[in-house]
Amino acid sequence: MRKTPAMALIGTALATATMVAAPAAVAATGDRPTGVASVRAENKVTASADGTTLTVVERISCEPGWSPAELDVFVTQGNTSEASDYVIPTIPCDGMTYRVEVVVPVATGLFQPFRRGPVTISSQFLVTNVETGDSAGAHDARTGRLHVAS
Repeated sequence: MRKTPAMALIGTALATATMVAAPAAVAATGDRPTGVASVRAENKVTASADGTTLTVVERISCEPGWSPAELDVFVTQGNTSEASDYVIPTIPCDGMTYRVEVVVPVATGLFQPFRRGPVTISSQFLVTNVETGDSAGAHDARTGRLHVAS
């Protein structure tokens, strides 16, 4: 079958529509899309010299058609120390990976101070679909090492 110019345009329009719709066509877990965002914490967590903050570096990305909503970070050490906070990242959702530093305040009083050694880093990156308002997210949990800034 020979393509006429009109058929070529239809084929192009369909291809373009398919590329734009791809993020919405990803797999879903329950009622939430998956594969539209990613998050991965680096293994090194740095405590400030006075121990009042922890700095966690996250690598995040999201697909076109989505918007960053919230990046949550939770750091624990054994059952005695924990710190958590969130930021709203200002990255474009373009499929590229971005480095984001999250400075997490360390609560005092209820928990023991963090010390050098292994820590558990749990991260969640939430995104919102710009057309439907639906939310989705990515999660990461890993063991890292706590270092103290000099």
